[in-house]
Amino acid sequence: MIEPRHAEFLALKEKRDRHRKPMYCLHLMRALFATEAIKAIGADAAMLVQWVALREDELRYREPVRAWNEQLESLLGFRSPKQLNQTRKHAVESGWLVYYRENDRLIGEYLAMIPERFNDLSCGSASSESFPDSEQEAESINGMLSETGKGSGKGSGKGSGKPSIPSPIPSPVKRTDKRFNPPTVQEVREYGKTQDLSIDAERFVDFYEAKGWMVGKNKMIDWQAAVRNWSRNPKPFGSLSQSTTARRINLGESV
Repeated sequence: MIEPRHAEFLALKEKRDRHRKPMYCLHLMRALFATEAIKAIGADAAMLVQWVALREDELRYREPVRAWNEQLESLLGFRSPKQLNQTRKHAVESGWLVYYRENDRLIGEYLAMIPERFNDLSCGSASSESFPDSEQEAESINGMLSETGKGSGKGSGKGSGKPSIPSPIPSPVKRTDKRFNPPTVQEVREYGKTQDLSIDAERFVDFYEAKGWMVGKNKMIDWQAAVRNWSRNPKPFGSLSQSTTARRINLGESV
């Protein structure tokens, strides 16, 4: 046997659903903002009402939304049971929410409502651009939003109207430049032989290794070209005699 208060709760749901307009969830959201109800009931209460409305839309209004207090506290960020109770009371007293719970051992049941005083506003003043023309169109839109990552999928109730045309995904740019890999002494030596160049491979590698493989202020791009330049004009890269170099090293001077 259904408890009298629960029967009254279900009767209220049946009455609402009998007169419920298509896209009820969107109309409710619009009414919340158009009437500035958030200022009257508080942001937390408005958030609770919107969550219930979205869940009902997902359930296709086949049944009330059911949730434990602990679930709502965790999901909606309430800091304490007291805060949840006060928030729910504001939403119920203002007419935006209907709540039923027989006792503390049973789960709570919720309905999101548009107060009768706001029915005309929420339904009559909606422009053709505000809502889809039919539930079939809304389902199609929800599917499009889901594919583009902007919605939660079919029946989620989270779409807010006709989506804008998504921007085309840019194709990845193909890079033609190669990553520079510093050569080894052996690679420089072998390259010098193939080009018949007279070059001290160890000195070349040590020189550019110390400079971070920079040519002036720019990162070296082509080490083979640097080897050829080195062979043609070795003086800019250091012309100290071996004896002078050895003496400076012994003295701890920079070469």
